Amino acid sequence: MRRDRRVQLAALVITLGCLVAIASLQPVIRDERDSLEIAVDSERNAQLPPDLAVLNAALGGFRSWIINFMWLRATKLQEEHRLYEAEQLSRWITQLSPHFDRVWTFQAWNLAFNISQQADTDADRWRWVTAGIDLLRRDGLEINPLSKQIHRELAWFFWFKIGDVFDESYRYYRRALADEWQENLGTPAGESTAVNLEQLRADGFRPIAIAPRYPEELAQLDPSFDVAIEALSDLEEGLDRSLLIEMTSGELDEPPTMRAEALQRIRDDLRVAGRFDEFVSFLRARVLREQYRMDPNLMLDMMEVLGPFDWRHEASHAAYWVVEGALRWAKQQREVRFLASDPDYRIVMDQPFLLMSLKKLAFESGRIDRDPATGRYARSPEPRFIRAYEDARFTNATDNARDLFQRDLEAATTTSYFFGDDRLVRRYFERLQVDFGVDTDLETFVEGQLRAEVERNVEAGMDRFSALQSLCVNVFTRGYAIGREDVALRFRDAAQRLLSSYAVSDPSLPSFDELFETTLFGYLCSSPVTATVAEKSRVWRAMPPETRAHLLPKQLPAGTLEEYLKALARSTGEEVEVLFPRN
Repeated sequence: MRRDRRVQLAALVITLGCLVAIASLQPVIRDERDSLEIAVDSERNAQLPPDLAVLNAALGGFRSWIINFMWLRATKLQEEHRLYEAEQLSRWITQLSPHFDRVWTFQAWNLAFNISQQADTDADRWRWVTAGIDLLRRDGLEINPLSKQIHRELAWFFWFKIGDVFDESYRYYRRALADEWQENLGTPAGESTAVNLEQLRADGFRPIAIAPRYPEELAQLDPSFDVAIEALSDLEEGLDRSLLIEMTSGELDEPPTMRAEALQRIRDDLRVAGRFDEFVSFLRARVLREQYRMDPNLMLDMMEVLGPFDWRHEASHAAYWVVEGALRWAKQQREVRFLASDPDYRIVMDQPFLLMSLKKLAFESGRIDRDPATGRYARSPEPRFIRAYEDARFTNATDNARDLFQRDLEAATTTSYFFGDDRLVRRYFERLQVDFGVDTDLETFVEGQLRAEVERNVEAGMDRFSALQSLCVNVFTRGYAIGREDVALRFRDAAQRLLSSYAVSDPSLPSFDELFETTLFGYLCSSPVTATVAEKSRVWRAMPPETRAHLLPKQLPAGTLEEYLKALARSTGEEVEVLFPRN
């Protein structure tokens, strides 16, 4: 008896100790739940849509159990390749934890990065990538508008998933994004070579930024708007992206339908009243706000403060979500503006993702030349972002910030030289001469840059021939493949001069013809990630007949190059003589 009583007493003491420990941990747990934003409270639930508020209140303490079960179930559905069911379950999980940022970012990542990789075609992959993006910008930010994490994740999706090359479908993603935004906003205003491009592009976008937000406001401006909106209502047409595309395409269905003819009459009436462009600007602004959750006023601010953003470029979108996220967090409000005089300007410029986006636009690919009709898609640097990039670079100043900026200018000078943009070359090279003491002429500088690149590759373990090949491949990837014969010839001449200078001290190096054909052979046999069939076809058709004849019999592990090119043509449904002619 006495022993049993001691056991009971010990158990009681342990129980009391556990209760005291639990009580002492409650403030810590409560603070942690608040910091992670997973605590459910009546004030935040009141801000939810009614269906979500009722759902979360009704489940009570069972919510976490249900979420765990659904998470496991979604993972299993994904493993079973039941992707649409997995997507729907992912959305339910976010509805059960609407204020937990990490749930939104995890589920969006799952859609864009994991489920997309299981899709069979580029188009299907793109649908899953955009589903992940939409989950964050349309749903996640609607409930959590001040979330830094969701804004940062959106920027990362555009930067990494679309802008980087780790997904084999990245080329498709970039073209799809460009086509989508060309439909949304039209071709950006101003020729890329215009001296005042920044002003032209901002002025071209301004009608969208100042357009009325609601149909009622638009109708008050002119009776023709009221008539158009009433007519569209009779057709049961929503003021959405589908209508925007139909209104701007100007094409009737074949054969014309009553609906198409009614839309044409609305277009004609608005044009007669001189109000068609205003109506289109209203639709564009509405699509930006309703479908993409982007603020046209903030977009215009960015164009006026930072540079001539082309919204067909993924880095422009990455920059937008970084800027909006930083401003919303700093001001703790949904509606924000971005001005150079704003006290929070430096907070925005201090964002690493903004620095990365500006660098990509300024020195790599900020200009887009896209023609959906012909399939042309080419990108080149846009130096008008240099000022903003420099500002951001030195806001993020480190001990080697100046050295990093010099390397950026050196790379940009070399790229602009080969792309034949004399104005850009002068702009970059003058900065190097004035600010960094470069005292050579331009030709000597560029050759020195190429030689340094070859030597870096040699130091990394390449033999010199392979290092020269890595330079020569630019003839194809940055020249013939994108229809720039002028660029290809500049790279070819530079590679030939460099090989000649190396051959003086190393007679074992092969002739330039051998270097060129070996590099071309490797390019033609490269994976679809490196070059598409269309790009290989452009390169092949740019080659002289004697080069083609010399390469066709060359052996691959599974046959000759000629047989390989025939297989490539068959994979596209085209005749081999169309894509890869012998003569």
